[in-house]
Amino acid sequence: MGLTLNLQGMTKSERVATSLVTLFLITFILFVLVRVMPGNPFPSERMSAEQIANKRAEMGLDDPVLVQFFRYIGGVLHGDFGKGTSSSRRRPAARTSLSRTASPW
Repeated sequence: MGLTLNLQGMTKSERVATSLVTLFLITFILFVLVRVMPGNPFPSERMSAEQIANKRAEMGLDDPVLVQFFRYIGGVLHGDFGKGTSSSRRRPAARTSLSRTASPW
């Protein structure tokens, strides 16, 4: 009835392949969900419509979702998790999330 995997009967390479496919699918689903959520990543009260359009074009948000996704995956594979949208911190996302100020501890 449902999809079941027999992990004991799988070789190590099959497990790795299954894990990579699962990771890819989860990443894709989450990426698409974030893109279809309502809202705007830019502060519309401080930016004009033209500034928002320019920023969307600069960040590639006007491209099709599949193009955005594969650009994101390519960046992630090279350690680039993108840049934040905050105007006060134009730092790479990985550097921001790993900084001491972003840590809850």
